[in-house]
Amino acid sequence: MLPARSAAQTKMDGYSRHHSCGSRDGETDSGGSAAESERPPPSSHADPISVEVLDGQRFVRLPAARLAEAVRTVCRLAGVASAEISVAVVDNARIHDLNRRFLGHDHPTDVISFTYATHPVGPAEGMRGSGDEAVADVPARGCAVEGEIIVSGQMAAERAAEFGWRPEDELLLYVVHGMWHVCGLDDRTERERAAMRRLERRALERLQVAWPEASGRAAQTDGEGTR
Repeated sequence: MLPARSAAQTKMDGYSRHHSCGSRDGETDSGGSAAESERPPPSSHADPISVEVLDGQRFVRLPAARLAEAVRTVCRLAGVASAEISVAVVDNARIHDLNRRFLGHDHPTDVISFTYATHPVGPAEGMRGSGDEAVADVPARGCAVEGEIIVSGQMAAERAAEFGWRPEDELLLYVVHGMWHVCGLDDRTERERAAMRRLERRALERLQVAWPEASGRAAQTDGEGTR
Protein backbone atom coordinates (compact mmCIF):
# COMPACT_ATOMS: atom_id res chain seq x y z
CA MET A 1 0.00 0.00 0.00
CA LEU A 2 1.23 3.48 -0.82
CA PRO A 3 1.84 6.14 1.78
CA ALA A 4 -1.11 8.54 1.81
CA ARG A 5 -1.08 11.04 -1.06
CA SER A 6 2.10 9.68 -2.63
CA ALA A 7 1.13 7.85 -5.79
CA ALA A 8 0.31 10.67 -8.18
CA GLN A 9 0.41 13.94 -6.28
CA THR A 10 4.16 13.85 -5.69
CA LYS A 11 4.65 13.34 -9.43
CA MET A 12 2.42 16.11 -10.73
CA ASP A 13 4.79 19.11 -10.42
CA GLY A 14 3.85 21.77 -12.93
CA TYR A 15 0.45 20.26 -13.68
CA SER A 16 -2.90 21.89 -13.07
CA ARG A 17 -4.14 21.41 -9.52
CA HIS A 18 -7.83 21.76 -8.82
CA HIS A 19 -9.83 21.51 -5.67
CA SER A 20 -13.53 21.09 -6.24
CA CYS A 21 -15.94 21.93 -3.47
CA GLY A 22 -19.70 21.79 -3.92
CA SER A 23 -20.71 22.79 -7.44
CA ARG A 24 -17.77 25.15 -8.01
CA ASP A 25 -15.34 24.32 -10.80
CA GLY A 26 -11.75 24.18 -9.57
CA GLU A 27 -9.28 26.90 -10.48
CA THR A 28 -5.68 26.44 -11.50
CA ASP A 29 -3.53 26.94 -8.43
CA SER A 30 -1.27 29.66 -9.77
CA GLY A 31 -1.82 32.30 -7.13
CA GLY A 32 -3.70 35.55 -7.70
CA SER A 33 -5.52 34.26 -10.78
CA ALA A 34 -8.54 35.92 -12.32
CA ALA A 35 -10.59 32.86 -11.49
CA GLU A 36 -9.89 33.42 -7.83
CA SER A 37 -11.91 36.62 -7.88
CA GLU A 38 -14.91 34.65 -9.15
CA ARG A 39 -14.89 32.32 -6.17
CA PRO A 40 -18.36 32.19 -4.55
CA PRO A 41 -18.77 33.06 -0.87
CA PRO A 42 -18.00 30.16 1.46
CA SER A 43 -20.88 27.87 2.30
CA SER A 44 -22.21 27.83 5.84
CA HIS A 45 -22.27 24.00 5.68
CA ALA A 46 -19.05 22.03 5.35
CA ASP A 47 -19.09 19.56 2.46
CA PRO A 48 -18.47 16.06 3.87
CA ILE A 49 -16.90 15.00 0.56
CA SER A 50 -13.64 16.70 -0.35
CA VAL A 51 -12.37 16.05 -3.87
CA GLU A 52 -9.07 17.29 -5.31
CA VAL A 53 -8.51 16.97 -9.04
CA LEU A 54 -5.09 17.10 -10.70
CA ASP A 55 -4.96 17.16 -14.50
CA GLY A 56 -1.69 16.32 -16.25
CA GLN A 57 -2.81 15.38 -19.77
CA ARG A 58 -4.24 16.96 -22.93
CA PHE A 59 -6.30 14.13 -24.40
CA VAL A 60 -9.66 14.60 -22.67
CA ARG A 61 -10.77 17.86 -21.12
CA LEU A 62 -13.37 17.67 -18.38
CA PRO A 63 -14.02 20.33 -15.74
CA ALA A 64 -12.77 19.41 -12.29
CA ALA A 65 -16.32 19.87 -11.02
CA ARG A 66 -17.60 17.14 -13.36
CA LEU A 67 -14.98 14.65 -12.19
CA ALA A 68 -15.72 15.55 -8.57
CA GLU A 69 -19.43 15.06 -9.27
CA ALA A 70 -18.68 11.48 -10.36
CA VAL A 71 -16.88 10.84 -7.07
CA ARG A 72 -19.70 12.38 -5.03
CA THR A 73 -22.33 10.37 -6.91
CA VAL A 74 -20.66 7.09 -5.96
CA CYS A 75 -20.18 8.28 -2.37
CA ARG A 76 -23.90 9.00 -2.04
CA LEU A 77 -24.87 5.68 -3.56
CA ALA A 78 -22.39 3.91 -1.30
CA GLY A 79 -23.74 5.71 1.76
CA VAL A 80 -20.37 6.91 3.01
CA ALA A 81 -20.41 9.42 5.86
CA SER A 82 -17.52 11.54 4.55
CA ALA A 83 -14.63 11.26 2.12
CA GLU A 84 -11.31 12.81 1.15
CA ILE A 85 -10.51 11.77 -2.40
CA SER A 86 -7.91 12.85 -4.92
CA VAL A 87 -8.32 12.23 -8.64
CA ALA A 88 -5.31 12.44 -10.97
CA VAL A 89 -5.88 12.47 -14.74
CA VAL A 90 -2.70 11.39 -16.52
CA ASP A 91 -1.49 9.94 -19.81
CA ASN A 92 -0.63 6.32 -20.65
CA ALA A 93 3.07 6.74 -19.93
CA ARG A 94 2.41 8.12 -16.45
CA ILE A 95 -0.15 5.51 -15.46
CA HIS A 96 2.13 2.77 -16.87
CA ASP A 97 4.94 4.02 -14.64
CA LEU A 98 2.71 4.10 -11.55
CA ASN A 99 1.22 0.70 -12.36
CA ARG A 100 4.68 -0.84 -12.68
CA ARG A 101 6.25 0.85 -9.67
CA PHE A 102 3.48 0.45 -7.14
CA LEU A 103 1.52 -2.60 -8.32
CA GLY A 104 4.14 -4.55 -10.26
CA HIS A 105 2.13 -4.58 -13.51
CA ASP A 106 4.24 -3.59 -16.51
CA HIS A 107 1.58 -2.13 -18.77
CA PRO A 108 -0.63 0.96 -19.01
CA THR A 109 -4.13 0.68 -17.61
CA ASP A 110 -7.25 2.82 -17.49
CA VAL A 111 -7.64 3.34 -13.73
CA ILE A 112 -5.71 2.67 -10.54
CA SER A 113 -7.28 3.19 -7.13
CA PHE A 114 -5.95 3.20 -3.59
CA THR A 115 -7.85 3.23 -0.31
CA TYR A 116 -5.72 4.79 2.42
CA ALA A 117 -8.20 4.79 5.29
CA THR A 118 -11.75 3.64 6.10
CA HIS A 119 -13.11 4.51 9.54
CA PRO A 120 -16.64 3.60 10.71
CA VAL A 121 -18.21 6.79 12.01
CA GLY A 122 -21.91 6.39 11.27
CA PRO A 123 -24.05 8.30 8.76
CA ALA A 124 -23.64 12.01 8.11
CA GLU A 125 -26.89 13.94 7.74
CA GLY A 126 -27.64 14.64 4.10
CA MET A 127 -24.92 12.29 2.89
CA ARG A 128 -25.83 8.71 3.56
CA GLY A 129 -28.46 7.52 1.14
CA SER A 130 -31.91 6.63 2.32
CA GLY A 131 -34.65 4.49 0.89
CA ASP A 132 -33.56 2.95 -2.38
CA GLU A 133 -30.78 5.48 -2.98
CA ALA A 134 -27.96 3.88 -1.00
CA VAL A 135 -26.64 0.50 -2.07
CA ALA A 136 -26.64 -2.28 0.51
CA ASP A 137 -23.55 -4.29 1.40
CA VAL A 138 -20.95 -1.65 0.51
CA PRO A 139 -18.02 -1.98 2.94
CA ALA A 140 -17.59 1.80 3.23
CA ARG A 141 -21.24 2.45 4.14
CA GLY A 142 -21.36 4.78 7.15
CA CYS A 143 -17.56 5.27 7.05
CA ALA A 144 -15.12 8.11 6.59
CA VAL A 145 -13.03 7.21 3.54
CA GLU A 146 -9.71 8.49 2.23
CA GLY A 147 -8.40 7.39 -1.15
CA GLU A 148 -6.89 8.18 -4.50
CA ILE A 149 -7.98 7.50 -8.08
CA ILE A 150 -5.62 7.75 -11.04
CA VAL A 151 -7.13 7.61 -14.54
CA SER A 152 -5.69 7.77 -18.04
CA GLY A 153 -7.24 10.44 -20.23
CA GLN A 154 -5.21 9.12 -23.15
CA MET A 155 -6.69 5.64 -22.84
CA ALA A 156 -10.19 7.11 -22.59
CA ALA A 157 -9.57 9.02 -25.82
CA GLU A 158 -8.25 5.90 -27.54
CA ARG A 159 -11.01 3.50 -26.43
CA ALA A 160 -14.19 5.58 -26.39
CA ALA A 161 -15.10 5.02 -30.04
CA GLU A 162 -14.77 1.27 -29.54
CA PHE A 163 -17.73 1.43 -27.16
CA GLY A 164 -19.76 4.02 -29.01
CA TRP A 165 -19.60 6.99 -26.68
CA ARG A 166 -17.55 10.10 -26.00
CA PRO A 167 -14.06 10.13 -24.45
CA GLU A 168 -15.53 12.24 -21.66
CA ASP A 169 -18.01 9.47 -20.84
CA GLU A 170 -15.28 6.81 -20.94
CA LEU A 171 -13.21 8.88 -18.52
CA LEU A 172 -16.17 9.29 -16.15
CA LEU A 173 -16.58 5.50 -16.18
CA TYR A 174 -12.96 5.14 -15.06
CA VAL A 175 -13.51 7.54 -12.15
CA VAL A 176 -16.75 5.81 -11.15
CA HIS A 177 -15.09 2.38 -11.33
CA GLY A 178 -12.15 3.54 -9.24
CA MET A 179 -14.39 5.12 -6.62
CA TRP A 180 -16.37 1.91 -6.16
CA HIS A 181 -13.06 0.19 -5.49
CA VAL A 182 -12.18 2.87 -2.93
CA CYS A 183 -15.53 2.13 -1.27
CA GLY A 184 -14.45 -1.48 -0.84
CA LEU A 185 -15.94 -3.33 -3.80
CA ASP A 186 -13.99 -5.97 -5.72
CA ASP A 187 -14.40 -7.37 -9.23
CA ARG A 188 -12.38 -10.57 -9.06
CA THR A 189 -15.21 -13.04 -9.62
CA GLU A 190 -17.98 -13.15 -12.21
CA ARG A 191 -20.53 -12.28 -9.56
CA GLU A 192 -18.47 -9.32 -8.33
CA ARG A 193 -17.90 -8.10 -11.87
CA ALA A 194 -21.61 -8.22 -12.64
CA ALA A 195 -22.39 -6.29 -9.45
CA MET A 196 -19.70 -3.72 -10.25
CA ARG A 197 -21.09 -3.20 -13.73
CA ARG A 198 -24.62 -2.66 -12.38
CA LEU A 199 -23.32 -0.07 -9.91
CA GLU A 200 -21.28 1.67 -12.58
CA ARG A 201 -24.37 2.00 -14.75
CA ARG A 202 -26.40 3.26 -11.82
CA ALA A 203 -23.86 5.97 -11.06
CA LEU A 204 -23.60 6.98 -14.70
CA GLU A 205 -27.38 7.26 -14.91
CA ARG A 206 -27.23 9.72 -11.99
CA LEU A 207 -24.64 11.63 -13.99
CA GLN A 208 -27.01 11.61 -16.99
CA VAL A 209 -24.63 9.49 -19.06
CA ALA A 210 -26.40 6.89 -21.19
CA TRP A 211 -24.78 3.45 -21.29
CA PRO A 212 -23.79 2.53 -24.89
CA GLU A 213 -26.12 -0.46 -25.25
CA ALA A 214 -25.21 -1.02 -28.91
CA SER A 215 -21.58 -1.65 -27.99
CA GLY A 216 -22.41 -4.85 -26.12
CA ARG A 217 -19.86 -3.81 -23.53
CA ALA A 218 -19.81 -6.43 -20.81
CA ALA A 219 -16.17 -6.61 -19.78
CA GLN A 220 -14.82 -4.64 -16.88
CA THR A 221 -12.38 -1.82 -17.26
CA ASP A 222 -8.79 -2.94 -16.96
CA GLY A 223 -8.51 -1.05 -13.69
CA GLU A 224 -5.95 -1.90 -11.06
CA GLY A 225 -6.74 -1.38 -7.41
CA THR A 226 -5.51 -2.04 -3.93
CA ARG A 227 -6.94 -1.58 -0.46
